[in-house]
Amino acid sequence: MVQPVYFVVPNDKLITTPRQFSLTPNSDIYLKYADVRAWGKVDQPRGTVVVIDLAPRGTEREDFDTFVAFDGEWVQQLLNYSTDETGGGGTGGTSDLRVAAGGFYGLFSPAVQVNFPAAGTFVELNQSVLSLQPYSAQGSNNVTYDAINNRLRLDWTAPIPTSSSWLQGMAVLTLAATQNNQSYAVAFGVNGVVEPQFQVQFIRENPGDSETVTLHGHRQVPNMTELSIFVANLTSTSPVEISNVNFRFFGNNDVS
Repeated sequence: MVQPVYFVVPNDKLITTPRQFSLTPNSDIYLKYADVRAWGKVDQPRGTVVVIDLAPRGTEREDFDTFVAFDGEWVQQLLNYSTDETGGGGTGGTSDLRVAAGGFYGLFSPAVQVNFPAAGTFVELNQSVLSLQPYSAQGSNNVTYDAINNRLRLDWTAPIPTSSSWLQGMAVLTLAATQNNQSYAVAFGVNGVVEPQFQVQFIRENPGDSETVTLHGHRQVPNMTELSIFVANLTSTSPVEISNVNFRFFGNNDVS
């Protein structure tokens, strides 16, 4: 049985990290299960937080090795690991909690204009629209990258799960209007089709005003499902300017 090595703390849940722990901006945290000495939930006025104590290394002070983050779905990773004496998660000693992770990104200066054929028509951000790049580790994390359509494909290595997998996606885009009073929408696409429930709408009053939009969603999907990003102008055919795209997803499945 292959046991999971890392669990993931989403960047938007982080509160404090050890002083010596350096972060890449807007990146999630990967921590080794083997380094966790203790963890627990604490109810505070700001909400429920999770405190994780890591085993100190070398001469590092113990109080430098505590992470604090807001409670959320990510804690299920720790629950799966903690309730199974094998460290594999699930309900029995023969289960294997497997993780998938991947993403793509792009930074554009000057910003790239995206054109729309009609008001309310979604355009997929494929390579004919934006030149995006996959995360460097995407090829080894049960995710493959469609370089033509800028889609991330859930692509489990053997043994391939027979049940659907939970995927959690997050995208951050920085966009700017090119005309007054424009309403735009950003949405996830599943297998090239816009998912209405995974959509964020926003309004820009003045040309050149930028907006950073965060899109988030999760669902169960079968293997080989592809995720991508779409954008639309709901007001007119006026283009939108995009200067930043950062999209990633995380998934898991138990294989017994």
